[in-house]
Amino acid sequence: MLGRLVRYNLRVVRTRHALVLTALAATSAFQLIDAYSVVQYVGLSVERLGFADNIGLIFAGSAPFVARPGVMFVPPLGWMLLLMLHLYLTLGSSTWASHGFEQQALVSSGSRKTWFMAKVISVTIECLLASITVLAVAMLWTAVYRQTFTLQINPLACSLAGASSETIRNAPQNGTWFLVGAAMMPCLLSLAQLGLARFIRPVYAFLVMTTLLTISAYAQQALLLGNYLMLARWSGLVVGGVSTAQGVALTATVSLVCILTSYARFSHSDILGKEGVS
Repeated sequence: MLGRLVRYNLRVVRTRHALVLTALAATSAFQLIDAYSVVQYVGLSVERLGFADNIGLIFAGSAPFVARPGVMFVPPLGWMLLLMLHLYLTLGSSTWASHGFEQQALVSSGSRKTWFMAKVISVTIECLLASITVLAVAMLWTAVYRQTFTLQINPLACSLAGASSETIRNAPQNGTWFLVGAAMMPCLLSLAQLGLARFIRPVYAFLVMTTLLTISAYAQQALLLGNYLMLARWSGLVVGGVSTAQGVALTATVSLVCILTSYARFSHSDILGKEGVS
């Protein structure tokens, strides 16, 4: 029954999947095109960059905004669109038995726990598809430019992401933790959105998460989770930056709290107004 529910959740939104994954691939490619246009403009060699650099440039973000007279805050639009597409991809799985098809699936399962687990698994699979899409774009880009498939992140990539040259470390750094964060944190944010959608409408949950990302782009604060998904603020290469390991742990905690509280409410609420669903 669990497998059937997961297949049902994924099947009813497969058209959304195709469109959003295509947009996600296009956005990832645009992020790289934008960064490489700067490299070629200043006459630097793209051979200095590699696979981990390309992942980092896809999740470039921006340096924290510093208020100055006559300077307006402009969010990193490509970065925001990338993460918004991750969240939008899972929005169809964030409904909680609010319409006929969902209620029929809940009745068929005979168990709220099974239905809930199917939701969590469905969102996780959708996030996996998104991560594979971004990974495929980065791998193809690396192969086309005949770069090395290394996990080292170059200071040049951090400079292209918008970090201040005064704060960037001189030597390349192992980017394993940043890559882990880039793979895990969008999924954890999507699971937090799933939990939040039990208390407010899914579209409002999406807006809350989008607002969080916007504020994260504005300020570098520990509780603003979007900070941990920006190469321009990664402590591995930026002095005074944020730790990806800390970000993964914090986001996992927030997601777990959202999921557990939403399930506690779901398991004791009257969804169908009838018996038969435990």
